[in-house]
Amino acid sequence: MAACRLAAKGKTMADRGYDAEVKSIQAFLSMQHPASQPVINPATLDISVEEYVAPRFLRRMKSKVRDTPTSVLPQLRMFKLLTIL
Repeated sequence: MAACRLAAKGKTMADRGYDAEVKSIQAFLSMQHPASQPVINPATLDISVEEYVAPRFLRRMKSKVRDTPTSVLPQLRMFKLLTIL
């Protein structure tokens, strides 16, 4: 990483600032600590398809779901596509 940062400045690893760059990167990385518990509990998420898909694609999916044979519907429920009806 230090070599990339120096290269972005037009310098090489032979530059006298290389060691200082390595130490600054190591100091930055030592500040990072993993969280003791996840911030978001995936089991409590209520994801709605409408919040993440553009309206034009929702319209297309509505027509595809209506024309879908009933044997495929259980698989579509798994992906929460029936919530757009």
